[in-house]
Amino acid sequence: MSDFREDIACIVKAGEIAKPTSTVKANYYPNIPEKVMKGIRKSISGDIGVNTVAAVFDFSLFENGTSGLVFTTSGVYYKDFLFKKIYFNYKDVKNVYYDGIYIKVDIGDKTYDISNVCLNESKVISLFERLKAYVTEQGLESKKSSGAIKKEKMPKDLYNQCNVIIHGASVACGAVGAGLAQLPCADTVPITTAQVGMIVALGQVFELNITDGVARGIITGMSGSFIGRGIVQVAFGWIPGAGNAINTATAAGLTEAIGWSAANQFYNQSLDNTIQYSYEGEVKGFKDASDVYEKKLRDQAKHFMEQKKVLEEEREELNSIINEYEIYIAENCNTKSVTVSLMEDEVKKLKKIRDDS
Repeated sequence: MSDFREDIACIVKAGEIAKPTSTVKANYYPNIPEKVMKGIRKSISGDIGVNTVAAVFDFSLFENGTSGLVFTTSGVYYKDFLFKKIYFNYKDVKNVYYDGIYIKVDIGDKTYDISNVCLNESKVISLFERLKAYVTEQGLESKKSSGAIKKEKMPKDLYNQCNVIIHGASVACGAVGAGLAQLPCADTVPITTAQVGMIVALGQVFELNITDGVARGIITGMSGSFIGRGIVQVAFGWIPGAGNAINTATAAGLTEAIGWSAANQFYNQSLDNTIQYSYEGEVKGFKDASDVYEKKLRDQAKHFMEQKKVLEEEREELNSIINEYEIYIAENCNTKSVTVSLMEDEVKKLKKIRDDS
């Protein structure tokens, strides 16, 4: 099968659309920096599939992908230096022309402006024509709508199917968490099994073929998600009377967060049939889920740190919590990760609570 990203990257590169005097930074698949990919997903559209990006013309001052043109296998995303964000599905483009001020892209009933500060007008027009001809020739198709970028809303029938699957998995994981509350980290394997089943089932909703092995490999690879889970369980599972409630809420709530992050990623992936669903795309979907996972953990840690009265009564347990955090930080001090930095801040807060009590 043709590598559509590589073909489109070659077409865009040959187009030479940047003005010689501009400072625009061009990046082409497969050499697009991770910081650029993060920037376009954060500032342009979180629905851009990382396994669909062929080329990025970065207009941003710090070359971090927060503005510019993103050429994918389904269409072009555009964000100016301010707030305008537009998506052009190749198949929807009717006409592209220059009016003396802006490059105009006509998608039928609406026409949108693209700034020509960094771009050669005639070459942009020619490039759009070549890209539309290419996707038409290849029979590529996308269901994504052209126009101002907004988050794609999942249809109600698909949402309801996902809700049943995710809720069932969350309940199952909550039961596992409660049963093993006083055994730190012991529920990692059974919870992973439940999550694998959930993800495989969600994939089927969107006609994506995700095997047990692939799903398990993705989750195992997302070690940061489960490191955080273990630390919170070790830290707070020792507080008398609180362990069961904490583990039940953590297991169920985080499973639900992972499920919905994955479902939304799968839904957006299903809108494009331009390339097969790839391992890279799956990993990105679960990286997004991991971010939600870790945020929920930090929120729970914050909640318990605010329970000063409980911690005052359990001073010995508080010292154990601090000790566990410090051991983890010492073992991972060379990674310079966001998680380690957050933990260092949490240790300072915990010590302050202990010292003030």
